[in-house]
Amino acid sequence: MRVSNYKKNKLIFLVAAVLPVFFMLLAYGQMAFWPFGDQTLYTWDLESQYSSFMVLMHHLLIGQEDLNYSLTGGLGGNLYGLAAYYLGSPFNLIMIFFDEKTMPMGITFLVLWKTAGMGLSMFLYLYRKKQHPVAILFSTAYALSAYAVAYQSNIMWLDALVFLPLVIWGLEDLIREEKSLLYIISLGLTIISNYFTGYMVCLFVVFYFAGYMILIRWKETGIKKKLQITGRFAVSSLCSGGLSAFLLLPMVYEMQSGLGRQNVKWEAVKNGAKLFYYRSILPMFLSCSYDDSQRQDCMGSFPLVYCGVIAVFGMILFLAAGNISWRKKVFKIFLLMMILISCNHMNLFFIWHGFYTPLGAPWRFVFLWSFVLLTVAYEGASVFFEEKRKNYDFMIIGCIGLFFFWVFWRFPDHRWITIFNAVIIVCEAAGMFLWKYGKMQRRVIAVMICIGALGVELTGNAVYTWNQGFEYEALSDYQSYIDKMEEAIVEDEGIYRVEIVSEESRSLNDGFLWGINTVGSYTSTSKKRTFDIGVCLDIGDLKDVRRYNVNAPLLSKDMIGLKYIYGGDTADDGYEKIKTTKYGLNVYENKNVLPFGFLVNKTALDITANDGDKDISEKQNRLFHALAGSKGIENTELIQKAVEQTAVYTLEVSSDTASDVTSRIRNDLGERAYVCYSVPCEQGWKAAVDGEKVAVTEGMGGLLLVPVEEGEHEVRISYTAPGSRFGTLISLISLIGVGVYAFQCKKRWQN
Repeated sequence: MRVSNYKKNKLIFLVAAVLPVFFMLLAYGQMAFWPFGDQTLYTWDLESQYSSFMVLMHHLLIGQEDLNYSLTGGLGGNLYGLAAYYLGSPFNLIMIFFDEKTMPMGITFLVLWKTAGMGLSMFLYLYRKKQHPVAILFSTAYALSAYAVAYQSNIMWLDALVFLPLVIWGLEDLIREEKSLLYIISLGLTIISNYFTGYMVCLFVVFYFAGYMILIRWKETGIKKKLQITGRFAVSSLCSGGLSAFLLLPMVYEMQSGLGRQNVKWEAVKNGAKLFYYRSILPMFLSCSYDDSQRQDCMGSFPLVYCGVIAVFGMILFLAAGNISWRKKVFKIFLLMMILISCNHMNLFFIWHGFYTPLGAPWRFVFLWSFVLLTVAYEGASVFFEEKRKNYDFMIIGCIGLFFFWVFWRFPDHRWITIFNAVIIVCEAAGMFLWKYGKMQRRVIAVMICIGALGVELTGNAVYTWNQGFEYEALSDYQSYIDKMEEAIVEDEGIYRVEIVSEESRSLNDGFLWGINTVGSYTSTSKKRTFDIGVCLDIGDLKDVRRYNVNAPLLSKDMIGLKYIYGGDTADDGYEKIKTTKYGLNVYENKNVLPFGFLVNKTALDITANDGDKDISEKQNRLFHALAGSKGIENTELIQKAVEQTAVYTLEVSSDTASDVTSRIRNDLGERAYVCYSVPCEQGWKAAVDGEKVAVTEGMGGLLLVPVEEGEHEVRISYTAPGSRFGTLISLISLIGVGVYAFQCKKRWQN
């Protein structure tokens, strides 16, 4: 009998993971996504950013990219911080099996894997609280909620939905049973996966802990016990942060030293500005209610609160149940109202988003609403199956009918949506009544009715949402681009840069896709110093969107080592065509670019970011005079000769990675000179001349300079991501502590 029950439970856990994936695949089939058609999931940020970063993840996993520093994107940067921001999810390990050719398929598997994780983790949490198979309806609704469907293009946010039920499960175990292990590990994984949604989960956990202790556990524990639980909560939370420190600290540095996002509008914060009328949000609880402005606008129209009409059914059951304590009702309502009010008041809105205005995709914390509402709804449904009073059932039906009548009458623009949802809820309610009162055979039919209605609802909502302003990249177009670029890429030794002109490129992050050092890129970790250098050298707008300037002066292109340009019918000045591919793509080469490290005189120190506002001719003259080979020549027609002469001073540049470069330099200028490297000068760089450590400085608008005296010298520069070593040490200490705690728990359980 025990074996039979075990197999039955094991099967329902499998169904909980597979069912949302099945419904997602049905929606993919309707949208003609691969493998059912020629469409990929690539849209919005997934197309412009994450698809290329996932190929970068593949390169990191197979050892083709250095984690510390990379020249890909802009003028180079801390790849550790970028990977920590975008690629921390443990689910990303499957990217080892997918390269640039097969990545669209890999992304599809990744989203489906996370969808299965959402369904399973939510089911485990609900089923643990009350073992009723109806939990599978609510866990499936969670995995295909409006947030999960609309933001599947932001794949790094989905991990929070996977781990959140485990975090709250662990938190409740910590409070009730003094077991911290699940809480520590699950919260640590949440922060590792993405610090932004991890921050939101941490903030939610604080509210959840405070509300649970005050409203649920206040009379059950004394003051001493409360202090012990609070101390355990604080230590466990710090330990979770410690486990993630190896990624968290480098990423925090990367964000702090970046350009940052839009600052807080303090006037709005002071006024606590309202953004919408609460009654207007009612249609958003229904399927097929998505509005494209929810994705595009900074503030949007309404938050993504939809998580299945069954949630409305369950919420009414929860409020009407007489055997659910008023304390628990107040606690859950407190959580729901806190999230909803935060969507509607600017001060709370900014706090949830880390005191920044999100650029598109507003209400990024609203996945917390879906979790709370569905846990409430499941508890109400569980009581519904236990309660045998028919007058209670009729009252519930009346309340649900009033809700749909109100939406139908008050919001005429949503009438067809209301009718569709009313039909769905009739089917689901009929199925649940049959499930409750029917015999065994009828219960099987009831389960099929509930699952079928839920599938139609969730699949329909997904298809409707994806048709609201989303444009998807065709798989055939993507593969054609791969074939076109594969033939064009030039394999060459040394450190140099290339650029793909905008007409031939797929996105600004093509450099990460191919593992080549491009100027253009688009990330959230852009640096202000990179922007200043771009303005000073006139090589492009390297702010949030790092875009190469095709009209950049030849001297600037020489200095940053821009050796190859792909595409275009007309070559840039100083470049000559070396081949044309069968796809008509031209490859141009500049054979006179300066090496990665070259000699400049003391004039370089006087060229700062403040020169960015000066006339382009004046800036170019100052750069020209800083070159070691300029010899005081002022005629700009002789720039290339000066560049050629400057290159003579560099005897050799050798490197295995961009984060550890060795150069041999000859200084015959008769005074101290500087080796200029075409990367921004930032914290993390160290230098040694002939084995002796020297301090780095900046010049040429913000580039990295290393001082050298007269004669020949060996100069080595190396980069270590700021915070990576200290963060790794903290993580190791935390991991050892968790290991010791787990060992003690195992011994205690055995005893």
